[in-house]
Amino acid sequence: MEKQTMDSSDAPTKEQYEECAAVAHELNEFAALGKLDDLLPLEKDHSHLCNVGIWYCSLGHRMLASMAYKRSIELHPEAATYFNLAVCQDDLGNPEGARQSMEEFYKLVPTETERVQAEEMMRRHGKDHLIRPEAAGG
Repeated sequence: MEKQTMDSSDAPTKEQYEECAAVAHELNEFAALGKLDDLLPLEKDHSHLCNVGIWYCSLGHRMLASMAYKRSIELHPEAATYFNLAVCQDDLGNPEGARQSMEEFYKLVPTETERVQAEEMMRRHGKDHLIRPEAAGG
C-alpha cells in the first residue's frame, strides 16, 4: 500500500473552521457537524486543533469543540485536551463521557501542581463532580 503524503495546503483553513462556526450560529450546531467531520481528518496539527476547540467552546459550540478535542487526542493525547473535552462533555449532558475524559486527564497530568490548578478551575466553574473523590476535599 502506497503511503500518502500530505502537504500543508491540504490542512483545513481558518476560513473553513469559521464557516462551521457560522453555520452552527446561524442554523444550529447539528448542521455544522457534518462539515466539521469532513475537515477534521485533514488536520494533522494537534495543538491547532486544541486552539480550534477552545475557540468553538468560547463561542458556545460545545459539540464542535468536542469534535476538535477528540481529533487532537487521536493525534497526540494530552492532559489539557482531556480536561477541556471533559468540560464540554459535561456541558452537553454526557456525565459518563466527562468522567472518562477526566480519568484520562488524571493519567496524563504532568505534575501535582497542574492537577491542583485544574481541580481548582473545576471548582470555580461548578464542576466539582468531575474531580476525583479523593481530591475533592483539597
